Amino acid sequence: MTLIPALQSWCIIPSKDPQTKFTKAHQYLQRNPSVANELKKREQLNRLSAFRVKIKGVVNDENENEADKGSNTTFDVLSNEHQVIKISAIDIINSITFWNLTDILDIQELPDGDFEVKFKTAISAHVMTRIPIFQANVLDQVPKTARVPLVFIQGIGPEKSEDEIRSFFRHIAPILKIKFIQRGKMAFHILKLSSIHNVLEIIHQNHSTFGPNQKNKMIITHQYKSTVTRCFFISSILKISLSQEDVSEQVSNFGDIECIFTRKIGDYPEFYVKMRNIKDARLACGAMNGRTFENVEITAVFITTQYFDELFNSL
Repeated sequence: MTLIPALQSWCIIPSKDPQTKFTKAHQYLQRNPSVANELKKREQLNRLSAFRVKIKGVVNDENENEADKGSNTTFDVLSNEHQVIKISAIDIINSITFWNLTDILDIQELPDGDFEVKFKTAISAHVMTRIPIFQANVLDQVPKTARVPLVFIQGIGPEKSEDEIRSFFRHIAPILKIKFIQRGKMAFHILKLSSIHNVLEIIHQNHSTFGPNQKNKMIITHQYKSTVTRCFFISSILKISLSQEDVSEQVSNFGDIECIFTRKIGDYPEFYVKMRNIKDARLACGAMNGRTFENVEITAVFITTQYFDELFNSL
């Protein structure tokens, strides 16, 4: 039984002798064939070099009014009575171009009139399923480790519609989802984007449009769901008069605070917060990150619960 590197690294039992490590891992997997099979599946999944998307060649009229959102299509109506729409390869190519899915590998028309599109990354395959005019499904399993950034934007205003937001960013980023959040006096939008590259492009456009010092510039930060915990700390690179009471007042808008304390690094305070609910922590950290207090920008960064407890116990 040959162990591929991923299997070896997963089930190594602590030992100073490399040969002993391999032997124990080998024995463990022999005793637990179900674990070995699962690890092989994970290894194969992580090694996928293409992700296939199947797109229906004919769609119902329920998507017709969405045709102008996110694509330049030339589809044909097959029946005026039932408003059945035929999708062409040109429609798919136009949409791929509009959404900037540059890692497309192949597109084929199947015998039944449907289409199969291959992408290099799981994210692009996922984006294809979210384009309104298509009925599409990803045929290959998407790894759970595929990370999609959540972007927190403050300064758009609650009166702006989703269409207006998508239109503003239309040339640089496919937006998978938009959600508006308001807690107390703080209001912001959460955008689910397809890649970190899109996040950087949005930040660049923000600086190019408004300039680095204009007051109406939007606050744009991002986070990954995989990094979210119940704990985070707030700090700044400049001296600030922000107090623990100020932080508690702002953060409590998002949920119950289980614990909060302050550490001082010289003259610079750091505020450590543990929320009772991880969803509240995600919103609170995202909202506090990048905000200004007395013209000083503050940052909010997630930390592990273990690290929070270690710092708290060391006080």
